[in-house]
Amino acid sequence: MFTATIKANSISVRYRERSLGAYGEWAEKLMENTPQSQINLRTPRSSWSLSYQSRTKLLDSVNFLHSTSRSRTISVSSKKKIYGFKSSFITLTLPSQQLHSDIIIKSCLNNFLVKMRAVYGLKNYVWKAELQDNNNIHFHLVFDIFIHHKAIRFYWNQSIEVLGYVSRYQTKFAGMTLLEYAESRGVGVSKALSGFQFGNATGWKSPSTEQAITIHSSGELGGYLSKYMVKGSGKTIDVQGSLEPKEYISIKNLVRIRRFGRVWGRSQSLSRIKYVSHWDWSSLQQYLRSISRDLSGLHEKIYDYCTVYYYDYKLKDNAIRRFLDLQMRELAITYEYIFP
Repeated sequence: MFTATIKANSISVRYRERSLGAYGEWAEKLMENTPQSQINLRTPRSSWSLSYQSRTKLLDSVNFLHSTSRSRTISVSSKKKIYGFKSSFITLTLPSQQLHSDIIIKSCLNNFLVKMRAVYGLKNYVWKAELQDNNNIHFHLVFDIFIHHKAIRFYWNQSIEVLGYVSRYQTKFAGMTLLEYAESRGVGVSKALSGFQFGNATGWKSPSTEQAITIHSSGELGGYLSKYMVKGSGKTIDVQGSLEPKEYISIKNLVRIRRFGRVWGRSQSLSRIKYVSHWDWSSLQQYLRSISRDLSGLHEKIYDYCTVYYYDYKLKDNAIRRFLDLQMRELAITYEYIFP
């Protein structure tokens, strides 16, 4: 028989000789995945890119977080409101050249998340680490609650100042003229003026180390995910030493990759969510056709071991979209997921 697994933005279908039930399905999946997971843990990392399993888990977690976050209006101030808020896409950077190991910088991220949980009650989140062109580590995060970008900047700067990064930024720019500041930024004087004025007004103690973008729809989220969180670096190396010219990576960076540790992470609330194949595909397909005659919104993609039907983000409202959201909310309740 063909069984289906429902996720936040897709339905995957695969053939099984028998129906195992929810527990049997979970046990079989665990037995299948454990050996490969152990192999992955023992295999030295040779690329900044995520493995297929990690990429799938990251996407599933972010899509689940967004799907279960209700659309709401946020009052930023008495004069400004954000309508249709569902999640935030956040980027955190270092204001000066990285001098510490990636592991130590990631401890700053942990301190930042501890503060977000304590001050704002953050429960659900996903983060991904990667390198900038200047070889500084930076982080992309997705939250399902609104936190003002100034607060994000304050607590992130506080976390990295333990290592002196804000102070080094202050030392570098405090004595500069406007022209010197513009040249250091590689922009014209007119474009540098506002940043220069802000720096002087704050004593160069509040560098812009954050970017926070409001996500209203799954379509917006999908764009940011593909562009920032699951993109490949294009830099790999054969662990046996065979190099591809167009994918060359220095031995120094290879050592850094292998010492890097975890590239992404998620809250415990999201790591607990398990997707179990308990739908009979023929019955599910019949039901889906009853609510959406031509299955509009689902696009078929055939893989070696399964067929996946992806939901079309461009459709703002659709019966299938509502069905998927309902399934995710029921799954969230099953695992005692805390809604924002």
